[in-house]
Amino acid sequence: MNAFLQQSNIIDVIRQHALDKPLQDAVTLVADPNKPEAAVSLSYQQLDTEARRIASWLQQRGKLGDRVLLLYAPGVNFAAAFIGCIYAGMIAVPAPLPGQHPHQQRRIYRIATDAGVSALLTDSYNLDSVAVWAAGQELDHITRLATDGVDFADPDAWQMPEVEGDSLALLQYTSGSTGNPKGVMVSHRNLLHNADSLCRAYGLSSAVRFGGWIPLFHDMGLMGLLLPALFLGSTCILMTPTTFLKRPYLWLRMIAQFQIGFTAAPNFAYELCLRRITDDQLVGVDLSYWRFAANGSELVQAETIRAFSQRFADIGFGAHVICPCYGMAETTLFVSGSGSRAAKICAVDIDLLGRHQFAPIAHGDGRAVVSCGVVHDFDVLIVDPDSCAELSAGAIGEIWLRGPSVARGYWQNAEASAIAFNASTTRGNGGYFRTGDLGVLHHGELYITGRLKEMLIVHGRNLYPQDIEQEVRAHHAELSSGVGAVFTVTTPQEEVVVTHEIRSQCSEEELHKLVVGIKTTVMRELEVRVAAVVLLRPGGVLRTTSGKIQRGAMQAAFMQQSLMPVYEEVDPHLQALRHASISAPLPDGQGAMDINETDVSALAVLERMLVEAEQEGKPFSAAVCAEHDRLEQFPAAACDVLGEFGIYRYYVPLRHGGKMTSFTELLQLWRAVARRDLTVAIGHGKTFLGAACVWVADNTEQAREVGHDVSTGVVMSWGLTERHHGSDLLAGELTATANADGWLVNGEKWLINNATRGQVLCALARTEPAGGPRGFSLLLMDKRTLAEDSYCCLPKELTHGIRGADISGIEYRNAQVPHSALVGKVGQGIEIVLKALQLSRTTCVALSLGAADHALQLALTFTAQRQLYGRQLLDLPVIRRTVGEAAATLLAAEAVSVVSSRSIAALPGEMSVVAALAKAFVPSAVDELIATLGEVLGARAFLTGVFAHGMFQKIERDHRLVAIFDGSTVVNRNGLINQFRTLARAYDKQSWDSEGLALAVDLNATLPEFAPQKLRVMSSSGCSVLQSLPHAVIQLAQADPGRRPSATVLRLTEALRDAAAGVMEECAAYQPSAREVPSSAFDLARRYELCFAGAACIQLWLANHCTVCSGEVWPSLWRNDLWLHAALVRILTQLTPTASHLAADVEIYDRLTDCITANAGMRVSLLPANSNGGWL
Repeated sequence: MNAFLQQSNIIDVIRQHALDKPLQDAVTLVADPNKPEAAVSLSYQQLDTEARRIASWLQQRGKLGDRVLLLYAPGVNFAAAFIGCIYAGMIAVPAPLPGQHPHQQRRIYRIATDAGVSALLTDSYNLDSVAVWAAGQELDHITRLATDGVDFADPDAWQMPEVEGDSLALLQYTSGSTGNPKGVMVSHRNLLHNADSLCRAYGLSSAVRFGGWIPLFHDMGLMGLLLPALFLGSTCILMTPTTFLKRPYLWLRMIAQFQIGFTAAPNFAYELCLRRITDDQLVGVDLSYWRFAANGSELVQAETIRAFSQRFADIGFGAHVICPCYGMAETTLFVSGSGSRAAKICAVDIDLLGRHQFAPIAHGDGRAVVSCGVVHDFDVLIVDPDSCAELSAGAIGEIWLRGPSVARGYWQNAEASAIAFNASTTRGNGGYFRTGDLGVLHHGELYITGRLKEMLIVHGRNLYPQDIEQEVRAHHAELSSGVGAVFTVTTPQEEVVVTHEIRSQCSEEELHKLVVGIKTTVMRELEVRVAAVVLLRPGGVLRTTSGKIQRGAMQAAFMQQSLMPVYEEVDPHLQALRHASISAPLPDGQGAMDINETDVSALAVLERMLVEAEQEGKPFSAAVCAEHDRLEQFPAAACDVLGEFGIYRYYVPLRHGGKMTSFTELLQLWRAVARRDLTVAIGHGKTFLGAACVWVADNTEQAREVGHDVSTGVVMSWGLTERHHGSDLLAGELTATANADGWLVNGEKWLINNATRGQVLCALARTEPAGGPRGFSLLLMDKRTLAEDSYCCLPKELTHGIRGADISGIEYRNAQVPHSALVGKVGQGIEIVLKALQLSRTTCVALSLGAADHALQLALTFTAQRQLYGRQLLDLPVIRRTVGEAAATLLAAEAVSVVSSRSIAALPGEMSVVAALAKAFVPSAVDELIATLGEVLGARAFLTGVFAHGMFQKIERDHRLVAIFDGSTVVNRNGLINQFRTLARAYDKQSWDSEGLALAVDLNATLPEFAPQKLRVMSSSGCSVLQSLPHAVIQLAQADPGRRPSATVLRLTEALRDAAAGVMEECAAYQPSAREVPSSAFDLARRYELCFAGAACIQLWLANHCTVCSGEVWPSLWRNDLWLHAALVRILTQLTPTASHLAADVEIYDRLTDCITANAGMRVSLLPANSNGGWL
């Protein structure tokens, strides 16, 4: 028995440690194991002080036994808040942060209302987002506190509450994988007793450090890691789930760096390490201090144990370290487990297993079942779940438990408590907890065989879904790195459905063969017919916060046809049933992955895949990208990664069979790729540009055909420019002559991206000899149907930047294409191109944002590593200011990009203005950013073999081309100049599209479907973003204090308004000339762009400052007006460079740099990262 078990309550345990070991770290949060000095810790003395401070605040506002909701990101603040609740004599209710999705917010609402919480504790980082959630759920009456504030209460005012061992300490809400969350009532005695059982089972003492990444709102994180460490007087080392999921190797590095002896994680975490960790990432890692790796929370896989032990044996991981265990919230977590021995794995007869008999076999095929060790401090029975009769040895039944760790029941749910917590056998043996899990006791060891509610009964046979999932993975290599979920649907007979993730890029024919193979495998191995197979992209199988597969949610989503499959085959009778039930709603809270641990959004999945592909030797690694650039070689393997993800589908609007729901989503996806390598982003993304004219022409049949081609990986290109005419579209010489079979095409297109790789080229051709605005048409030139001698691909042109891209050309000689190749109507070519350019120019800015992200990341890495004059380079004032200025430039560019991309759907009639200024402003701003950061890097900005494989000089070379294609900066500014008079008149009227503007700037607003028919060659209504600027400045000045920025920022908004008024006066006075455009007009266009940029920043602030979620999903830049302040200073210093009053304002760059360095490793952005981390 451990010493802490002699105490009657938790308070006495922690207070004793604060006296005995005041300076020892109790809990530590590690952001980067490679930088242990940056870890944040609380000593036992500090923990005691903060707990008393929080308890004092609670005691002043509540009474003994009140429930307190804890909404925290993982870290030391949670630990202080939890112990603070205990010190107050109140009941802690840990829960995930609400997140941004409605089902997540509803789940936390249900927890809060079910528990009847009287107070809500969080930290200052999340306080605003929690307040927004509370107001949205009508819970804003609940008292809130950010516990990391200063002096909110006096710790010495705390009074010891009257608590005993049976007093409730915790309501642990279940994850809801098999139903709605229920609050498990856990007492002080439960927690102390269970921690003692766990520590004795593994021989743990205060000398053993605990650590892991499991969220602390989860029972494994709280009761399996944090509390046992605190009760023993040890130290608990924490890492965020986001950090682990993004870079699993950091978990092992943390274990090695901090000499952690005990950790715990679900089985999938060990599998993730096997898939994602490279040998290079293990250099210098020593796992010899790792004594116990508890594996639980989901069914433990024998192959995972074997593979993990072998994979990491060379760096000190012992074969005895992985300890399969079993437990749940209702038993205060720990039930069984055995340490200091190799895991016991038993092969059993599969057929007998289906009949609930556990029959070990010595030879032949069998199912490998893992022992979860010896049961500690529980009376355990194996019971028939239907008759409640105790079963004999070797029989599989429901596991029933009784002991001092079993919780009291479910909060305010007497019926469910009576069923689950007070079960009796047919012999009258009562007081047991029914686990709902199936298992067997064999030679004193507990083996878990499945979950009662997940059991499949097909034609009278009992089947485990895990068996079917394991079989299809074992026999089909394409599925080996994903997860699956098998369930049944009643039709009225039970039909088996197999869903599984697939990472490989396969043709439709190959996917069909795989589906046939899966059905054959299941029939051959298990004699079960499969009625449907659904193949999903990575992340498509739904899981709970702990990683458990949500088979019930998967069944509901399958019936609702909301799984978004890569490919599926469903028997007709089952498909008919799906159609009939499509109107039924999904179970509340199901149908989407919990964002607190992982997210199935497109951006989140792509980011995970790109992070993996950045590892040493992989397609997106710096070394590989640099080598392709040196060899001028197309990055085919990197494009394959994007194809594996399925990015082509996001080039196709939803209405035409694709996945694109908004151009902002495409901008984010493209940016993520460009952040790694512009060559890949430009080469791959050209397909979208090639198809854009088809989306604009909006011929339903043609768009569906092209949408199918693009979605299945057909490479497209766009043929506008010619050797002797460049971007002068009206001078084009490629001709198309109408004949009985369609069109006969002759001529050449040159300097075309993907001219050789592309299978389909959307070409602008002269269809009237005289040319003119109505003398050109668009044709789809499909190499797959052209006669081989009718076209010839021209040689690749050598380029300074994007050297690996396919920049070449194509010549046509009497190339015959059918009538159906015509895009739009005859003579509409120029009009369609000009409208399509509004889409392409707006989305192309994603390339610039990605380049800026990459350049800033390299600069921050370099300045953090480089020592100069005895100091870190980033500590030099001029460097700090330069970095802050670059970040401000990026934020201004991003504001323009986001508002512009949303305007495609929200303000389509104004896109002739918005697209032109976005394409002129953003690449120019990023060119300047790169040049500025190049000065920071010095010689390393252009050397290829000294720093980061020379990626900085590659970015600089590559990005210069972004400003050129689809209309250079000069071309786009000329487009603005042609609309000066219209813009000035609209500005003078002080009218704008208020509804469209609100949609364009509100990041939480759902955009309408893109309507190509609303695009205009020239805007007749001006530009709403800039026309509304004076009104926006007034709104800011009159806003409530919580919504109003600082007086300094208000002054800057007024300066921007005045400067914009002057620019518009110049636009009104501009006199166009038929002969030439003066250089002053181009400068005026540049200043118009700056005014728009400032207005976009202000409008984004107004629409989102008080409504966006911060914390887990939204960037911390929204917590105050720092980003707005910095962006406005950057814009105004360029707009009014002689303004002396701005001299002092540039100090804001230093504050921005401080914010960046305080959040090391985070990217600078205003947009959310879908909980995969990485955004500031």
